[in-house]
This record gives sequence, structure tokens and C-alpha cells, in this order.
Amino acid sequence: MKKARKWQFVALAFAVMFFLAGSVAIAGETYPQFPWSTWGEVSQTIAGKDNPGFKADGYLEQGIDWTKFGSSSKFSPVLNTFVGFRFTASNHPEYWWDNKLGPWFGAKLKWDVNPYPGAWGQIALGIRGEYYTYFSTVRDRPYSNDLRCVAFLQWSFGGKW
Repeated sequence: MKKARKWQFVALAFAVMFFLAGSVAIAGETYPQFPWSTWGEVSQTIAGKDNPGFKADGYLEQGIDWTKFGSSSKFSPVLNTFVGFRFTASNHPEYWWDNKLGPWFGAKLKWDVNPYPGAWGQIALGIRGEYYTYFSTVRDRPYSNDLRCVAFLQWSFGGKW
């Protein structure tokens, strides 16, 4: 199968999944759902030799929760596909790894976790594609763009004591 046909097949498969999912109610929740998330940080290193100076990081993600596996268990995973955009910028152009931006796309299984009353959390296991453009000019760098496939395990927790 040619490369263009493979991408057409993937796009068609996602479209079919979207239309078949419709508005399915599982355990009182309707799917698909459209969660989004974002995070960012601006920092200034004021002491130390490693990576001194200004740095900004940020990420924005839009996902589709297609369905929940299992009917009522709170530990049932949710199938999510997503696209995202990541950037990192610093005032040191020679740190090319800190001066990049690019899209992400992927799929993951998510589990909501509530460790105790008043707390929240989520664990996700997935795979994503990342494409980065490095926007600083550095001599002898072997490439200016980077395409990679990453398997990941994510977690986030919070709450009140």
C-alpha cells in the first residue's frame, strides 16, 4: 500500500469511528467528549551553570474521548485521540534543544484516579508523533527538524489536604 493510501485509510478509519461513536451513553456519561488541556511556565535561572537565563515552555492539547471500556467501573479506561502544540524558547540560541516548536498527535488510554476524597488524578498510557522545528541557528547541527514516535506514561494528581 502506498504511503498516501495509508494516510487516507487512517483518516477514513477515524471518520468512521467518530460517526459510529455518535452520542453513546455509558454509565451516565455521553461519548464522544472533547477534553482540552494546557500548561506553561516562564522561568529565569538566577544561579547555576546549567541553562542560565530566560526560558518559556508551553503546551496546548485538544482531544476526543471516543469511548469508555467497561460499563460502570471507575477504573475503566477511556480511549482518547489528540492533537497538540508544544513550544520551548530560551534566550540562548546555542541551546537548540530549548528553541523549538511543533505539533503532536497521538492516542492514549486514560484512567481517572481519586486517591482520597477531595483529590483528583489521571494516569495515561499512549503513543504520539512529534514534529519539531528548531528555530535557532547553530553551526554543525545535523538537522533543523525532528520527527519522532514516542511511547509515554503520564500522570497528574492534585487535591486538598
